[in-house]
Amino acid sequence: MTTLCIFEKRGTLEHQKTKRMTKFADKYRIEPNRWQYWDYSASAHYFITICTDGHLCIFGKIQDGQMILSQDGQIIATEIQQIPSYHKRCLLDEWIVMPNHIHLIITLEDYDFDNGVSNIGKTDVEKIHEFSPNTPKTKAEIKTYRKQRRQMLIPKIIGKFKMLTSKAMNQQIEVTDSKN
Repeated sequence: MTTLCIFEKRGTLEHQKTKRMTKFADKYRIEPNRWQYWDYSASAHYFITICTDGHLCIFGKIQDGQMILSQDGQIIATEIQQIPSYHKRCLLDEWIVMPNHIHLIITLEDYDFDNGVSNIGKTDVEKIHEFSPNTPKTKAEIKTYRKQRRQMLIPKIIGKFKMLTSKAMNQQIEVTDSKN
């Protein structure tokens, strides 16, 4: 089994412009931190870090050496525990919520594994063989590759997690605003 690190970290805007950002269509964009030629549906342990936008401490605070979760932090902690229900091959190992980021280890087991928690997983997510770095790529190959990338399991799991937590936090804001 392979262990990979995926970081969705953002530095200061100036750092991003000088270190990790390139221009596309005359706009800055953040370079991805993913291994370009890795199948993110492969059986492996994935160490994932997700930071809040602007590194704002919205998940809580550390007080006397203990993490005290805010309402947003409680939403995050609750949803992290639901990750194994996202797909039958997915297991959740260690995780922690910090004031402005989270760390978690997600394990994807073999393709025939069933975690006994999820009914989801009888999908058409296939093993994807990436391009060789030395192989010239046609526009059609690149288009096919990008379409397959979007079907990989780890990006789908993280995307679903972000969507559900953002939605819950935004609904919480709407309820708070309607009371005022």
